[in-house]
Amino acid sequence: MKRIIKLTESDLTRIVKRVIVENESKRYSNAILLLLETFNEDCVCGFEVDYNDETDIYKIKTIVGNRDLDDKFPTNYQIRNYLIKLKKKVNDHIYDYLPIRFLVEFKQTPKCKSSLSESNPDEDVISEVNRVEDFDEDYPDYNYTAVGVSPRTTNPNEIGVVFFNGTDFGKSEYRNPEGDRMVYFIGPLGEFEFDSRDVHYNGKSPFVFGNKLKNSYYDKLLPLMKSNKTSSSPTDFTSDEVRESIKMAFPEYWEDEDDDYTAGIRGIHTIGEKTDTDVDWSIMNFFDTKREVKELINKKWDNEGSGDKIEWLSSVLKNNEGFLNKLLSIQWNSIKGGFENELKSLKNLTEMLKKSGIEFEYDIYPPGHKKDRYESIDLTLKIQGQEPMTLQIKPVTKTEKMPNGDIKVYTYGMTNNYKRKDGLGYILYNKGNSFIIFKNKNYYVTPTSNGTQVIHKDKPFKVYKG
Repeated sequence: MKRIIKLTESDLTRIVKRVIVENESKRYSNAILLLLETFNEDCVCGFEVDYNDETDIYKIKTIVGNRDLDDKFPTNYQIRNYLIKLKKKVNDHIYDYLPIRFLVEFKQTPKCKSSLSESNPDEDVISEVNRVEDFDEDYPDYNYTAVGVSPRTTNPNEIGVVFFNGTDFGKSEYRNPEGDRMVYFIGPLGEFEFDSRDVHYNGKSPFVFGNKLKNSYYDKLLPLMKSNKTSSSPTDFTSDEVRESIKMAFPEYWEDEDDDYTAGIRGIHTIGEKTDTDVDWSIMNFFDTKREVKELINKKWDNEGSGDKIEWLSSVLKNNEGFLNKLLSIQWNSIKGGFENELKSLKNLTEMLKKSGIEFEYDIYPPGHKKDRYESIDLTLKIQGQEPMTLQIKPVTKTEKMPNGDIKVYTYGMTNNYKRKDGLGYILYNKGNSFIIFKNKNYYVTPTSNGTQVIHKDKPFKVYKG
């Protein structure tokens, strides 16, 4: 929206005088909007004003069009700089004429031309979800080509609904399965796995409510959320910005991707320091995926930040030891159980083989290794005269034999996706000095367990009690 209104100095003075009528109740909202009619920027769609009686502060919402910003600026860096300058311009525009306390913030809309009217829910919820070529009713897979994310009505800063939709409105091959099972959506943003009872279908786009998303899904989808109400601030840190800030803060510890490892920080605040090993992968490499860590960073930026975001955060990480230690503690507490269990598993496995007199070698794939990240392989075991064994390691709290002979394993973080990893041969569940190994096939994660219960239909490959 581009609206040019020419006002003289006397016109502006007359606008200000009109607020005298409002002065007793401190309501300058109309005057603010009148004054902002003189404000002209290509990516600004309009303004909204809220007044807080308790604090006597006006909140001026500058509505910006996301697609307008994308069309005008080729990079996120340029968008960030533009929004910082825009906020100052609006601030100066009001401050020169009105004696009020106010804050300037941003409100997002898909495009300026639609910001002042009700959105059509079908504009972003177009529906085509197709079955994969080798579709299996027991393990239903669907292809999607786009994802639509809408906010909660009670909290527009949180995800309310996620739609899996594509390019052909009104067509969808999705059907609710006859029994409860896991459903998979495969497309440009990766693979998503859901309990079929959490997937809803109204004849158009299958959708899932935000409170049913795994943390990793939530963090991936939150930046896609669209809202015609207040939404997450456009100045919140993205995962890419967090990674770039860490890289800028510790350039001497940054290592680029190579044939075996993904890019990341090594040799400082490492996992090895916590586990008394030589693992040099930094705990900071996980900051971009942990919601609680990103929330603390965003809060500090809102309260203290200025200038370029990435430069600011890199300075905080490098110079504010107390804040960095707080982030490291939160991150480590969320991941330490898995690493400690893997170390114990390796000790048990090697002790068993040594007691048996079997000659063996093994390769461990620590965090950051491509085998671990892309193929879900934690360990390759090489026994003389046998094919190498590739293993994914999980914790186990208990096992239970079912009436039909199946074995239920109580664990954490299991997924049916492992069966799709062609190079992964076995799942090892470890507890204390014991473990149980199953082949990576003929099992399913129970739909309501969120990865904590697995039913194996085959007998264990190996059971060890140390």
